[in-house]
Amino acid sequence: MLVDYLTKHGSPWEAIFAQRAVLNYAITCHPTIPDDPNSPHTCQCRPGYAGEVCDRCDTGYYGDPLLMVPCKPCGCNPSGSRSQRCNMKTGQCSCLPGIMGRKCDECRPGHVVDGGRCIGESASFLFYCALADSPFVHRST
Repeated sequence: MLVDYLTKHGSPWEAIFAQRAVLNYAITCHPTIPDDPNSPHTCQCRPGYAGEVCDRCDTGYYGDPLLMVPCKPCGCNPSGSRSQRCNMKTGQCSCLPGIMGRKCDECRPGHVVDGGRCIGESASFLFYCALADSPFVHRST
């Protein structure tokens, strides 16, 4: 595989950095000093990736690029989670009390997420019934 990179990239060092870019989810990697393997390099990471060689997930993403597990968005439910950040390995969001699920979008059976808390479906139903009887609701006749 390195031979293919050598033919496309000229010098051995450019080939090594190009290969690392593919393996580490970078768009490109370039040595700061050409032909010097010990020089620092800069990589432009794909969205969701971070690190010197794009070998970890960025904030708001989870996965493990070093184990070839791609980074995915956390997708935390803003109504049920403390923030949009999640556990970098598992993707578990930090849920508000009483709310559960990886994305903090679930309640116990018979409950729904409403305004950052879980309420019984019957309470939610009563609220909507009360709203339907409200003089502020427009009814067509």
